[in-house]
Amino acid sequence: MSVVQNTIIGRARGSVGNLTFTTWKGMNVMKSKPTSVHNPNTAGQLSQRAVLKKAVSFYKTIVAVANTGFQYKAIKQSAYNAFVSLNTKSGAFNVTGGVGVLTPSLLKVSDGALTPTPIANVTASTGSHSITVTWETASVDDQNSEDQAFILALDPTGNVLGFGLSDGSRSDGTSTLVLASTTVFTTAINVYMFFVSAGSRKVSTSAYHQLPG
Repeated sequence: MSVVQNTIIGRARGSVGNLTFTTWKGMNVMKSKPTSVHNPNTAGQLSQRAVLKKAVSFYKTIVAVANTGFQYKAIKQSAYNAFVSLNTKSGAFNVTGGVGVLTPSLLKVSDGALTPTPIANVTASTGSHSITVTWETASVDDQNSEDQAFILALDPTGNVLGFGLSDGSRSDGTSTLVLASTTVFTTAINVYMFFVSAGSRKVSTSAYHQLPG
């Protein structure tokens, strides 16, 4: 929008081409009309909205995990925005048949500066409805023996089976997570782990492991 300061025009009104003259706060104002109106429901736009809808709804189910995993990485944005941005760009959320879907192997539940630690193994105990996650105990780079593991377990469709911060530390090399009593161990369980630094307020980018059914 531009202000016309021309005594010859005076109080101009009406339209010429794609320009419209009017007054605003006693000034002559010239506004440009849009040259075309885009369809807000193109296939690409519908797909993008489906991806965003899935990302937002999933974030709400793991808000406590994501807020821990992204709180130190998010600069000039919220943990929510950091989570959605990273996972939509990576393809963790996509569209199948017009519906937003999750690809568990591409999901990141944390993103941070602490040197990451891979998951060595995951075993299940159907009797106690739990899984046990193991990792290498040696600390490298900026890791510390007192860092704590944060573990999340999802079923094949992304439903939360359990999550929590380990009672022990990195030096233990293992942590057991009790899952929901409704957990079906004959289907795959998607496991994510990241470490929270004891003193420097850092987190590591999450590691992924799938426990086959």
